[in-house]
Amino acid sequence: MGILSFFQTHIIGHNVQVSKWSPYIWFNFARSICKVVLFVYFYYVTYFLHILLVKKINSKLFLKYRRMYINFWKSIPICGIYKIKLLDDSVQFLMEFIIPRLQNLLIVWELFFNVTVTNQLFGNNETVPILFSENSEEFRTIENNILVTTLIISNHRAVTDYILIYHIIYDQLRSKKETFSMITILKQLWFENDISVCNDLLQVRFIGWGNIFKLIKVEVLKDIIMKDENFKIASKDVLNFLKRNGNNVLIIFPEVNILTTELGMMQRKINEKYSPFVSNFYNVLYPRFNTFVNTIGAFKEFYPKKESKSYTKKSIFHRGKLFKATDSLNKKVTTKLNTGVSSDNWVVNGGCQYSELPKDTVMLNQYMYDFTIIYYRMKYTDCGHDHDNGNLQVHDGIQLEQVAPSLVELMYNNISTVADPIIIMVDIRKHELPYLMDLKPKKLEKWLELQWLNKEQLIKTNDCKVVLK
Repeated sequence: MGILSFFQTHIIGHNVQVSKWSPYIWFNFARSICKVVLFVYFYYVTYFLHILLVKKINSKLFLKYRRMYINFWKSIPICGIYKIKLLDDSVQFLMEFIIPRLQNLLIVWELFFNVTVTNQLFGNNETVPILFSENSEEFRTIENNILVTTLIISNHRAVTDYILIYHIIYDQLRSKKETFSMITILKQLWFENDISVCNDLLQVRFIGWGNIFKLIKVEVLKDIIMKDENFKIASKDVLNFLKRNGNNVLIIFPEVNILTTELGMMQRKINEKYSPFVSNFYNVLYPRFNTFVNTIGAFKEFYPKKESKSYTKKSIFHRGKLFKATDSLNKKVTTKLNTGVSSDNWVVNGGCQYSELPKDTVMLNQYMYDFTIIYYRMKYTDCGHDHDNGNLQVHDGIQLEQVAPSLVELMYNNISTVADPIIIMVDIRKHELPYLMDLKPKKLEKWLELQWLNKEQLIKTNDCKVVLK
């Protein structure tokens, strides 16, 4: 899909009729756009200002200037000392006050951007309700009041999926925090340089197009344009990222592309050609395996290593060598016991031993979560028509149509009180992460394909379970 086609389909949308917008809609829409653009502008101005100050202060040119400045004022009595002290105090003020606050201000602008975007798209529960299926399982990213590294996979129905998943995570994390206030956060930043309230709310990253990125990072657009959709990320990149940034919530869309009518028809033609050697999908795209498999491979580095099951073996040893080896082993055991490691740090499971992770390492969530996202538009009608977009079911005169809403469509629904509601249905399933890490890559690929077959069936049967009141 070209850039213009992508913009028209996923940003603007084909169902948007701007000519029929009222002045009230135009005013609120423009205000919403200005808020989002303003925070992006503040973010990148702060970003470049921070880089500029750090580079200038540490540059050879500034150090040379400082040396010349000091040598000049040394030769001038009385006021020279104060001039030198003024320069040193200014540099110290920049290093200890301004630069740290600029660095934290980047985090604050990013949080404000994320919160503003989610509110503009999903703030109105009447016209954009988010519902969870009756079989959805509990979703948790916090254990013992600490954010743990969590992996989420999801189907890809619209560009708004990124913001929707962040919104779900944000709602859960916000319940653990105090009431969100921009003024309070800015005051804490300026007077205390403390933004601890923001930390967990921003540890959300997306993996795709060979990169790990945030919502506010516009650089990902370059990756989408320049890189192939099959471009994978290596395990070492995920590993290095987690070592450098600590616990994060990581989201992968294995389908990479957004399901559209054109892609769906193209996939069905390929399925017909290679059937029965490939799985037939109608409501999802066939998943790519590499990024998912490599991410699971990176997680293995943070998981307690298995120790081989002990066993006895009959052997004949020289008596002298046996006593010497026993004495050496006793010394090693004594040394280990003196380090304060207790027996509680070992968990025996099925004949294998797992050592406890160090306290300063990345903590993994024991579950991986699988999201299934479906968007419905409600239409009032007396009949339903089945076409290439999916099955349309009629519920007491209301037709539910599966759609892929654009950003502008959701913003319009969030503002308007007369727009046809867009219902978002989310199903969450959890899978034990240790089980997945024990699978070989080929079996892991087969497991992921099986989950997508389950999604296909889930989406097919979901229409019949929707109850409208």
